Amino acid sequence: MLAGPALAHTGEGLAGGLLSGLRAGIAVGGAVLLGALDEHPFGTLPVSIYAGICFATLLLAVAITALVRMSFDRRGEDKWLAITWRTGASWCAGMLLLALAFELRPPV
Repeated sequence: MLAGPALAHTGEGLAGGLLSGLRAGIAVGGAVLLGALDEHPFGTLPVSIYAGICFATLLLAVAITALVRMSFDRRGEDKWLAITWRTGASWCAGMLLLALAFELRPPV
């Protein structure tokens, strides 16, 4: 219990969190990129297509983050608001995992 605040105070916890977030972002970005390409092999489309897919994915994440931050700025740090946003995020993550499982199922 003391390791978390002690590591966060020294900066090691923050750096570890940032690195794990970066790894997760790269993995999710790669999955989105490959899913968006559908039947095209990697490297057959122009670079602008890949840049556009990455930009749109990042834009969506930034827009949702801005919406959450704006709601906290207007309503304050209410407990119900944090629970609502976490519930919505968990539901979206669950639906995305179900869609991923459906896409990766073996052919029948």
